[in-house]
Amino acid sequence: MTLRFEYHSHTTYFLKRIQAVAELTNTSIKLDIKFPFIYVTFEENIEEFTKALDLHLYNSIFFKNVQICEENPSAKDSLTYIPSSIALCPNCIKEMLDPESRRFYYPFTSCNSCGYQSGFLFHYPFERPNTLLNFFKPCNECQEELKTNPFRENYPLITCTECNIPLKLSDKKGSKVLFANEKEEYKQIFDIAANALKDGKRVRIKTFRGYKRFYLEKDNQSYVLINRLNEEFLVLPMEKRALFSIERPRLYLTSNSGEIVEAVGVWDGFTTLLMASLDADYCYFDEKEDADLFIDFDLPITFYEAPKYFINKHFCFFRPNSDLCFQNIAKVPKRLL
Repeated sequence: MTLRFEYHSHTTYFLKRIQAVAELTNTSIKLDIKFPFIYVTFEENIEEFTKALDLHLYNSIFFKNVQICEENPSAKDSLTYIPSSIALCPNCIKEMLDPESRRFYYPFTSCNSCGYQSGFLFHYPFERPNTLLNFFKPCNECQEELKTNPFRENYPLITCTECNIPLKLSDKKGSKVLFANEKEEYKQIFDIAANALKDGKRVRIKTFRGYKRFYLEKDNQSYVLINRLNEEFLVLPMEKRALFSIERPRLYLTSNSGEIVEAVGVWDGFTTLLMASLDADYCYFDEKEDADLFIDFDLPITFYEAPKYFINKHFCFFRPNSDLCFQNIAKVPKRLL
């Protein structure tokens, strides 16, 4: 059987996902690329593999459809895997919200086919010695997972709360409020931040898209961070699909009052866990520095600006300088807290 995926991008994380599903189901597959099509040919485990694809393939802006076909491509495009700069897959989010997981409330969770990998890389090839995690030795469980988990097989950025990247919560005076270096402490940091927001305070977080300041009361320069949709926003089906795609672009949405707002879905472990502790449909954010609390970590990662996506009733496109394949260093100043 051959499945033909229509996928309008040269990014490779979608391919990595297909390969991981094949390994998960012990299915031997042949991948052929003839842009914009990905041909996946397999002769075994047909029902198991197709059901696993349905379960584990995530929503991507670039993925249009999949069909069963008899065609075989006449040429194969070259393929080089590059680190991603995308949001988290459902599997990783589930891990972060599972109290029994080693990655419970651990914002650096990711896998081979999701997450902000590019910001940790300082030169190719994409291997652990060439990343900022070079000096973080994986714990025994992570080392075992490198061999047994199809989604993290030989993953250069594998880490968990046992072999962790520490997190720091500080107040506006620069005094340390909490230092997360143990499993239970990571959730404490996000719970404190969420309670501060509920009290009308502002929290500035070093996310993988730069330093962002979060709060609940809108002002004139606010962006909207959406955790789940409600009746506050009038959203077209195409907008909903893009908003929660693995690319997590910024979109212009219409509120129920008729106001046009720039919005984005939770885009990394930090925004996902903040909204999980806040248990709110949405909040606001900007890029200003003044805040009551600060969440930071001591790694000089490269920040990435959010891709900006335009949608109307007839067509959609990425706005200029929003290519997901290339680095854009955020204009927000980096500051150690």
